[in-house]
Amino acid sequence: MVMKKVIILLILILSIIVTSIFLLRRARNRDFWQKFSREKIKDIRFGINHPVDKYINDMSKSGAGWISMSPIVVWGVVEPTRGNYNWKSIDEIIKKTQEMGFEPTLTIMPVSPWATPWSFSQYKKGRLGVCDYPNDIKAWKNFLRAMAERYDNDGIDDMDGLKAPVRNWHILEEWPTFWYDRGDSTPDEPANAKRYVNLLKASSEVIKEVIPNARIILCGFASDKVRLIAFVDGFINDSDGGIFHSINFSREQLESLAEFRQLKADIEYILDKGRNYFDIVDIHLQDPKICFTEGKIKWIMYKMKKLGYYKPIWVVESGGPFKRLKGDITSRAGDPLFGEFTFKEHAEFVVKMHVLSYALGVERFQWNWIASEDSFWDGPFRLIPLLDFNGRPTPAYYTYFILQYYMNGFDDIREINVEEDVRLFRIDVSGKTIYVAWSSGEVTVDLSSIIDSSKVRIIHIVTRVDAKNNPIMVKDDTVDVSRVKISVTPIFIEKA
Repeated sequence: MVMKKVIILLILILSIIVTSIFLLRRARNRDFWQKFSREKIKDIRFGINHPVDKYINDMSKSGAGWISMSPIVVWGVVEPTRGNYNWKSIDEIIKKTQEMGFEPTLTIMPVSPWATPWSFSQYKKGRLGVCDYPNDIKAWKNFLRAMAERYDNDGIDDMDGLKAPVRNWHILEEWPTFWYDRGDSTPDEPANAKRYVNLLKASSEVIKEVIPNARIILCGFASDKVRLIAFVDGFINDSDGGIFHSINFSREQLESLAEFRQLKADIEYILDKGRNYFDIVDIHLQDPKICFTEGKIKWIMYKMKKLGYYKPIWVVESGGPFKRLKGDITSRAGDPLFGEFTFKEHAEFVVKMHVLSYALGVERFQWNWIASEDSFWDGPFRLIPLLDFNGRPTPAYYTYFILQYYMNGFDDIREINVEEDVRLFRIDVSGKTIYVAWSSGEVTVDLSSIIDSSKVRIIHIVTRVDAKNNPIMVKDDTVDVSRVKISVTPIFIEKA
């Protein structure tokens, strides 16, 4: 009898514990959304890579307003035989995107079984470098003209249900990743780059005949490749900027490599000779270190200034830290020399990369919502989205909503110099001011000369989730404005 009572008591205690844990987890989620929910605009400066049916409602309430790389248009899939078009899949994505209130981006890949047969065979095998200047440029122009007529919203030959003209036209997703190498380029005669610029010129002219206010987006410069150039040119001071394929090259070593000289010649040729045929520069920022992000943005701005022009910068692909998980020795992507991926640093990067990029002058910046099911893009590509590959929220997911709570619809952002190794940014939103700060280590900073208040409130980002992927929140702090503790983890600061 006594044993039976003990068992019943233990069952009751266990039930109470389980119920308490369940209620605590549910309360964590409820408290988070109560605190960080507000009405937001669809802010086109914040992007998501592509819409996913299962998460449409979630994406719609995020505050983002731009789909950065969808739909992807493979010429030979849409026009498998000359003059015969199948727009169904493109129509569906554009319709879905516009119904969500997002701005789509046509990402056009020039590869075709009948116009680039030499590279289409590589496409069928799942290879990367498959896009090329076609053997019939008139056919390419006819394809683009038909597509522009379909999505210009002029009431003639339009897609059924089109709500607005599609203005974003991305000619090739990434350089040199997706461009076919014919093997005839040298640094003095960058034939591959010349073919791309010729294609860009033809594309821009025909698209703008139909949609005069279309935005032509330049091919995105691959993240690791442009990092090497920014490192060699002195815009990245960290010696890790020379890491490539698990070798840490010096500037001198990189400059001595024919492959590097070719890469630099190609990109510089495209920026120079292609300047009249694009409206937007795209630089990809999948970075293992924040200093790489900063150096690459500064490098691209420097190059445009040196060439005597300026075009807005959009970041069509991004994310970080671009590192592998501990023990991952099989992934193609990521380099073990950069260290190990953690979800804490992932959440930190969401704030740092957005804030720093906007402050440096980037006009649009995107983040992946969920990992692609394509296993080719492995390692860091499957770690940097806001949801993990099973669709569960990461700490970065919640931190993204905190970022949007404070930044959505922002009017201005600028960095304020405080002291060495401290990054402080002022963000003005609808008459209110919020500050974001982080540093390379733990420091206490006096902000009394910057913030007109004796006390400030510190709002912490989410760097951990519980077993059910609910956010583990850190309580706000109210501190003296002259004694604000700043660390590697970003904080939001406002008047108390």
